[in-house]
Amino acid sequence: MKIILVEDEISCIEDFEVTFQRYIEQHNVAGYKYEIAESLEEALSKLDSSFDAAIIDLKLKDNINGGNEVIDRIKNNFRIPIAVLTGTPNNLDFESAPLMKLFTRDEGYDNALDFLVGIFNTGLTQVFGGSGLLEKALRQVFWKSIPESLEHFTPESPYCGLTHKQLLRFAMSHIIEELESTNSQDPSNIAETYIYPGQEHEK
Repeated sequence: MKIILVEDEISCIEDFEVTFQRYIEQHNVAGYKYEIAESLEEALSKLDSSFDAAIIDLKLKDNINGGNEVIDRIKNNFRIPIAVLTGTPNNLDFESAPLMKLFTRDEGYDNALDFLVGIFNTGLTQVFGGSGLLEKALRQVFWKSIPESLEHFTPESPYCGLTHKQLLRFAMSHIIEELESTNSQDPSNIAETYIYPGQEHEK
C-alpha cells in the first residue's frame, strides 16, 4: 500500500511519520510506504497511478484551497480513497462519502490510516487503481481484442463505426469473456451483481 501525504506543516509531517511507523509495527504489516508533498505544486507533480490512497490537508502554505485542488485532481484522474485531515474542516468543497472521509486534527492519523487501510483490504484499489487489474484487463482488450476487430470500427465499415458507448460495451464484453475463460477458482458472490439504484447515470 502506497500513500501520498499532502501536508505543509513540519510538525504534522513528523507526527504522521511517527504514527505510520508505529501503525505498521502494531498491525504487523509489510510493504506499506508513503511519499510526502509539502505544497499544491508538489502534490500535483507527484500524483500518479502508483498510489493506493491519499491523506490531504486543506490549507497548504497560504493557499486555503490547495487541498481542494488536490482532491479535485484525484477525483478527476485517479481511483483511490481520500482521507482529509485538516484544522480547517469547513473549507472542504466536497461532501464526505464512503471513499472520502473528513477528519479533524484532534482525530489524528490513526483514524485516517484505519479508514484507508480498511478500504485497501477490500481489494478495491488493487482492482480499480491505476495499476490494478482493471487497467491490466483494458490493456489486454486494447492490444489484443481491438486489433482483431479494428476494421469494424471505422465509419467505412458495414457497421458504420461505433459510438463511444458502443466501444465501452465492446470492452466490457471482452473483459467479461476473459474472466469467464480463465480457470479461476473464485466462486461467484451475490455482492458482485449489486447495482445501487439511487445514482443518476451519466449521460
